[in-house]
Amino acid sequence: MEPYVDELLGWLADPNWPPYLGCQKQLARFPEVTIDPIKEVILKNRSDPEWLLYILDFVEGHVPVGTLWKRIEPELIQLANGEVEDEEGVVELPKSAQRMLRLLKEAGETDAS
Repeated sequence: MEPYVDELLGWLADPNWPPYLGCQKQLARFPEVTIDPIKEVILKNRSDPEWLLYILDFVEGHVPVGTLWKRIEPELIQLANGEVEDEEGVVELPKSAQRMLRLLKEAGETDAS
């Protein structure tokens, strides 16, 4: 599965694309394999807040809160403190990252206590 993760994550950029749900389901089967490539997507694609929002939605919905989320905590902190606006001007990406950091803290997995 590992060789295909980057390409499958690329399809999560737009939920209107036909392969979106299939890619999401396949990636959800292997959360431990997807988390490091997700970290790379976050680091390399700050200029695409819409895709990053869909990536965070995927993590929140399909990756168990805990040690896997802990691996992207620094990136979540950066996104939570960012001033990124989506096309409608609504600051959803930082809100999503802040929510995920709260969930991580509630799970007792964060250093930001």
